[in-house]
Amino acid sequence: MSSRHKAPSCVQTGKDEMTHLNRLGMSHAGVSVIELMVAMSISLILLLGMVKIFLGSKESYKVRENISMMQETARFGLESLTSAILMADHWGGVISSDLSITASGLSGVSGSSTCNAAWVTNISQAVFGADGNASIGSVTGFDDCVANAEYVANSDVLILRYAAGQPLDNAFVQSTSGPDNSDDLFVRTSTGEKGTLLKGGVDPAAATSLSDQNGTNNYQYRVEAYFLRPCSVLDSGTCSNGIPTLTRLTFKDGGVSQEPLVDGVEQMQFQYGIDTSSDGQVEQFVSASSVTNWNQVAAVRVDMLVRTESQDPDFQDPNATYTLAGGTADNGLVYVVSASDRGFHRKRLTKVVQIRNRTRF
Repeated sequence: MSSRHKAPSCVQTGKDEMTHLNRLGMSHAGVSVIELMVAMSISLILLLGMVKIFLGSKESYKVRENISMMQETARFGLESLTSAILMADHWGGVISSDLSITASGLSGVSGSSTCNAAWVTNISQAVFGADGNASIGSVTGFDDCVANAEYVANSDVLILRYAAGQPLDNAFVQSTSGPDNSDDLFVRTSTGEKGTLLKGGVDPAAATSLSDQNGTNNYQYRVEAYFLRPCSVLDSGTCSNGIPTLTRLTFKDGGVSQEPLVDGVEQMQFQYGIDTSSDGQVEQFVSASSVTNWNQVAAVRVDMLVRTESQDPDFQDPNATYTLAGGTADNGLVYVVSASDRGFHRKRLTKVVQIRNRTRF
């Protein structure tokens, strides 16, 4: 076979193709270091943007959740106070002047300083308030009931007494069925006639002059003092955090004890609606120090300032000063938020609650 007809070699063909590709600008060279650095920089910028958006959304969600929780706890706090005020001076079909106390009703009842056995069983005073002061020792009628470190300065105190809940059977009071109620207090009443305060663990019919008959019932006795504490957790008498809390001092298991109710209540004031004409209508609202006859109080105005659990780093409270209904001069308490606490979101709630057991006309 003639050499002129020899087929071109594969090597020669490959060289020709590479030459052709190079001429067309289609080099097979790899990506350069500069190109890699540019791509990585762009990727980092995009990644940082995504992280910033994520963190911003997370912080925004946290703020919204904080505010939502504040609103929910504020409503709960107001509802708790409302329920208690509505029940004040309820004695199961009799009035407080028709109540007496058995010898066993005082036996073994203890308290703390001013909030002693006489304070616990003061059934003639179903509603009582005390104006706030710089220290608990100056809060009339509640001084020394709690330590000064357990009290938010200038916040008011509300004390309520009443017969609570549904009628209870004799066995429950006597502790022969259910829990041991021998350290609790109960009210036994005969509707429209009279009633008696007695201690549990005894047969109520035998311990009083009220025999079992239609219209005779037993109720749990409640005494509650609502005040503000500068912490939600009390550890061995020491406030362990700085969360102001709506707290209830109540009689339980033979003595008085504190029950935290709602976190974040920063300030609280009360005014009292006075019915001087005994027609079931409130003529005026005054502070506690202006009330001359607590039996004339027919309504309570609650004014609360509630704040979020934590501060918002992007927020400063524009209303650094709040005027709450109350105060010793009847013109309101001026509450100034400290500079270090202005990152909290706040909500003010106010409500007038009738004492329904005094306004049935």
